[in-house]
Amino acid sequence: MEIRGIREYQNLILRYDKNSNKFLDITDKVIYLKENKDNFFIAFIGNKSYNFNKKNIKVSVNPTNIKFNRNYVYLNNKKLRNVSKILKFENLGFKIFYNDNKTLYLKNIDIREDRIDINYFDLSINSGNNVFDYYKTLLNMQLTFRKMI
Repeated sequence: MEIRGIREYQNLILRYDKNSNKFLDITDKVIYLKENKDNFFIAFIGNKSYNFNKKNIKVSVNPTNIKFNRNYVYLNNKKLRNVSKILKFENLGFKIFYNDNKTLYLKNIDIREDRIDINYFDLSINSGNNVFDYYKTLLNMQLTFRKMI
């Protein structure tokens, strides 16, 4: 597999982040990707390039466009008015595109006949019982969601 250029509507590239213990979307930062026998070679914006172990990278191409009524998309039960596109990437999940060019990657969304529900609660805290980190994460989520709505 080889990917040239940033093509967020055609590709989804995820990289494992050991700090958060989950895969994060890096598609908008990758200008070149080549799958080799034992690794992925990835070049990023700014001419930085690295080899990644295959277990730390997930790639999906040629997504399915999810048809939806813009008036019936909800994030945590709040109506979203600025969703422009929803794509399903096989075996990886969904990518939601907003009118302001921001995106959100999710493993699952609830697609019903009359509406789409996006339940996004990411309260994973890496430092155990650190209360400050917990509240900091909640504040960041709230600020992010306010920008999306």
